[in-house]
Amino acid sequence: MSETKRRATIRDRILAALQLFGSEGMTNRQLNEIGFSYLGRLHELRQEYEIDTIRIKDGLFRYVLRGRRDREQTQQRLDFVAGSSAAAVFEDRAE
Repeated sequence: MSETKRRATIRDRILAALQLFGSEGMTNRQLNEIGFSYLGRLHELRQEYEIDTIRIKDGLFRYVLRGRRDREQTQQRLDFVAGSSAAAVFEDRAE
């Protein structure tokens, strides 16, 4: 299996699990059972989905899927990640 396909499979499994658990969410320990690279896959999912991170205690976090981002939010995040709007963000903070 190619690396890209493996990542997509883990990402899809994490998304399905977060949808299944709903507002209860999943802990980082549970997500780690799906794949050790769950943080990278959560980062990818956050490009399209709102996912809250709730600190429970040291080293234990809960991740809750809130829903899909709208297209404008998704494009803004993609632009920021790509660096095209990063300068504008930092200019706004400087004012």
